[in-house]
Amino acid sequence: MIGDSSRKVIDTMSDIVWAINPDNDSFENIILRMRSLAFNLLRAKNIEFTFRADEKLNHIKLSMETRRNFFLIFKESLNNLVKYSEATLVSIQLFSEGSLVKLIIRDNGKGFDPLLPANGNGLNSMRHRAKEMKAQIKIDSVMGEGTGMELFLKL
Repeated sequence: MIGDSSRKVIDTMSDIVWAINPDNDSFENIILRMRSLAFNLLRAKNIEFTFRADEKLNHIKLSMETRRNFFLIFKESLNNLVKYSEATLVSIQLFSEGSLVKLIIRDNGKGFDPLLPANGNGLNSMRHRAKEMKAQIKIDSVMGEGTGMELFLKL
């Protein structure tokens, strides 16, 4: 119990230190951190995944708050997926379309009923973070068919 709490505090501090470092303001650094997180979380649960990121994003600069919120939405989405989905396959796509950056995560897990109240704060936290950075987030899920999360950030 104490060990878990300590790891969470260290993890949170690592995210804060990373987010405030101005050297990390390019999308290329966000993508590297996202790939690393996906590899570590999904491989630990033997979940196969694809991660595709558009190289055109690499030189886009984001503010500290946007960078932090974008990464934390991604992290929360993966944490929820690992904890609850029972998925065996995940697709992660990050690309630009016009003035939008799109992040799409889909899994083949058990899904959930989006009309039922959530047990934790994860989904609400993701929605709040999206609102803070003036992005749109869409979470859809079908029982027995999996879950999808789409985040649209206007540059």
